[in-house]
Amino acid sequence: MIIGIDIGYSHVKGAVNSHVFSFPSVVGSPETAAFSLSADSRIALDTNHGLVQVGQAVLDQSRFVSRPEDRGWITSDEYKWLYLAALSESTTTFYSGNVTVITGLPIAYYRDDAETLRKVILGSHPVQREGRRAQTFVVADCRVVPQPFGTLASVAFGPNGEPVDADMLKRPVGIVDIGGHTTNLLSMRKAQSIDRETGSVDMGAWDIVRAVKEYLATRTPGLSPEDYEIVEAIKARSISYFGRDIDLSGAIEEALGHFRRQVLAEATHLWNHGADLYAILVTGGGAHLIGDDLLTHFSEHERVRIVDRPVFANAVGYVRFGRYLEER
Repeated sequence: MIIGIDIGYSHVKGAVNSHVFSFPSVVGSPETAAFSLSADSRIALDTNHGLVQVGQAVLDQSRFVSRPEDRGWITSDEYKWLYLAALSESTTTFYSGNVTVITGLPIAYYRDDAETLRKVILGSHPVQREGRRAQTFVVADCRVVPQPFGTLASVAFGPNGEPVDADMLKRPVGIVDIGGHTTNLLSMRKAQSIDRETGSVDMGAWDIVRAVKEYLATRTPGLSPEDYEIVEAIKARSISYFGRDIDLSGAIEEALGHFRRQVLAEATHLWNHGADLYAILVTGGGAHLIGDDLLTHFSEHERVRIVDRPVFANAVGYVRFGRYLEER
C-alpha cells in the first residue's frame, strides 16, 4: 500500500488510491461529548503517554490543546501522533503488510531535515486507536520530497503512476503552494528543483486567522472565539456578537492585502511574469484566498491555473509519484 501524507502546521492531509482525508494538526486531552447529534470525528490513540486525542475532536472538546509550530516539531511526540493518526485514517479496515509512505517538507527545511524526517517515518509503527483493532504499519520505504512537488506529480502522473503530461516533467514549471504558515514557490526543470528560482514566504492562511483574531480582541469584548471558529467566520465574512452579525470584510481584506503583496513580490522576484515557464500551478489550502490574484498577476500566461482539489493535491501527487516509482 502506498500512502501520501502531507503533515502541515494547520492540517494533516492524506491519500490512498482514490480515498483522501484531512484533519486539523492538533493534539489534546481525550474529552468526549456527553451528547451529540453529529457524526463522530474522534481519533483517539493509546500511546505511552496514555490516551491522546487528535484532530477535529480536539478543537471541539479538549481542555488541553497542543499545536506545535516550530521547525523542530518533526521529532516531537505531537508530530509522531499526527503521523500515527494519518496511518490509521488511511484505511477503515484492518490492514496487514508493508507500507510505502511518500511525504514532503517545506522548501526552506528540505535540504537539512529530509533525512531526519525519513527516519521518523520508516520502521514498525503500532497503532492502537480507540474503537478499532490494533494494527502495526510496517513502513518499509519512504520518500521525502519538497512539498509542492506533490502538486506537480498530481498533474504529471495518472492514478496508476502513468505519465499523462510528459512536458510537466521535462519543461520548466513553477508551483505556488499556499499553506497554513508558509507559502512555497518551487521551480522545477527536468524534474529537478532550480534553487535560484525557488523560495518561500513566511506567511500563510493562518496569518489571516491571527489578524482577524487581533481585530476582534479590540472590538468585541467578551468574545474569545477559537481559531477554528475564526476560520468559519472568515469564510462567512462575519461573526455573531450578542446576536448581531459583525462584518469582518474590512479586517479580512486588510490582512489579505499584506499577504498578497508579499507573495506576489516573491513570485515576481523569482519568475518575473513567468515568461520562461511552461506552466504555473497554484495549490494548497490557501489557494482560495489569493489564488485569483496569482491568476491575474500571471494573466498573460496560457498555462496558469489553480489545480483541482488544491487542499489534497500534494498528498494525491505523492501517491501517484509512489506508483510511478513502483512501476519503474
